[in-house]
Amino acid sequence: MVTLSASNPITGSGLYQVYQQSRSNRVPLQDRRPVTAEELNSSAWGKPEPLPSHQGQIQGLKEMFFTDSKLYASPKTSKAVEAMDQEMDRLADQFFDGSLSAEGLANAFERLAGDFLTACRESQYPVPAAAGGMEEVALSTVYDHFRERILSAAVRRNQAEGQQYASREGAQFRYYNARYYHQSEEAIGAITGRVTKMAEERGLDQFEIPDYEALGLFSHRNFNTAVSGHSNVIPGGLTLAEDPWILDYDMVPPEGFQFFYEPGIAPEPELTPVDDPDAPVTEGLAARVWASFLDASGALQTLSRDFHFSVTGLLDADQKNLGSLLQFQPASKKGFAAMNQFLKNFQVTPPHYASLRSMDRGLNLRA
Repeated sequence: MVTLSASNPITGSGLYQVYQQSRSNRVPLQDRRPVTAEELNSSAWGKPEPLPSHQGQIQGLKEMFFTDSKLYASPKTSKAVEAMDQEMDRLADQFFDGSLSAEGLANAFERLAGDFLTACRESQYPVPAAAGGMEEVALSTVYDHFRERILSAAVRRNQAEGQQYASREGAQFRYYNARYYHQSEEAIGAITGRVTKMAEERGLDQFEIPDYEALGLFSHRNFNTAVSGHSNVIPGGLTLAEDPWILDYDMVPPEGFQFFYEPGIAPEPELTPVDDPDAPVTEGLAARVWASFLDASGALQTLSRDFHFSVTGLLDADQKNLGSLLQFQPASKKGFAAMNQFLKNFQVTPPHYASLRSMDRGLNLRA
């Protein structure tokens, strides 16, 4: 109990004197009046923040206790999560190799999720008082891990396959094989169905698949976002200047579609042509692009084109849509029109186009 005396450090402080002064300035009870509607709706009143949704609470607990850094750092979970992640990588590779079915993948997910939930419960992670209420958070975390590893495996295989089409080792290129989109969607569908079933069996009635788009997790959303190379972002935060080459991440590719782009396929032109020293240089970095798909008869249709960017590589025109570079003809042929429409979902730019344009605009503004 606090003793109110002159020697008490609280009552003797300046803060206490201000508090006493505020009491003496209060309006007498008989002079008080009700608050008007205008005053009640005034912006001067502080409005309480709405409570987070159930999903918001789950995500908050994940960020507090179930991030990779925290799980790997805790002696309670480090061995369990490391073993789980390694097994997930192996299973994802088996699925894309064709040696593991979607059903087998779902069964493996259920086993790994059960093992991780048991490890968290037995070790009383994160703390004994809260361990019993973390089942939904832990289950959602396992789903996050497996989904990300499925997409990571798809992108890794896509990139390794694209390397064979590059003109040289270490060349920059963009490659897209629709097979990996469809395979990863099958895998994700399998584990999504299984995690939903597990949640129902455990009475987790409010369990939901996270909204990875809203969370800024491009690595977890789908193959299109993962292969794009777009960095994960904090919603509402700063973003990097990156070269977007897939325009609609939700567009489903036709079966059998492939696309390849490589800039710098040939030496850049001489800045001073020998035949006319005064002639302006009109062509910059050379590039090559091709696309292919299987038509209705099963025949492979392929188009390719070599072209040049501008000398600076910083013009609006250097952002080239694939649909304007390539067109399957005749467009009236079955499947060709749809393929030509899908080509418009890709664009190509010189290397580091977005970041260099951003720097160029900044320099112009300062000038």
